[in-house]
Amino acid sequence: MGAATTTIGSRASIGYGASIGPKETWDVTPLGIIGTRHAVTARKLTGGFGLAIGCEVHTIAHWLAHYEKIGKANGYSTTEVAEYEAYIRLAAQIYAVPVS
Repeated sequence: MGAATTTIGSRASIGYGASIGPKETWDVTPLGIIGTRHAVTARKLTGGFGLAIGCEVHTIAHWLAHYEKIGKANGYSTTEVAEYEAYIRLAAQIYAVPVS
């Protein structure tokens, strides 16, 4: 059998055997922010809503508890850590995650 592809946009395709996960529905528009270092995107995770920041993916609750440590471990400046804290807190507000 030949390699089949499915077109998904202008010059974009998915190769033979590739798939996209099950259909997800959102009650609110998924959050997407382009920050100074990495993009911030909302995800549905087991256990609640999550955020992907760069290659790190965690629940919003985990980000709230550990954003400083994660930021420093990934070389973020103090200013960048504060920037991404604001994005995480915005996501917590949008997705009704308690903030302490």
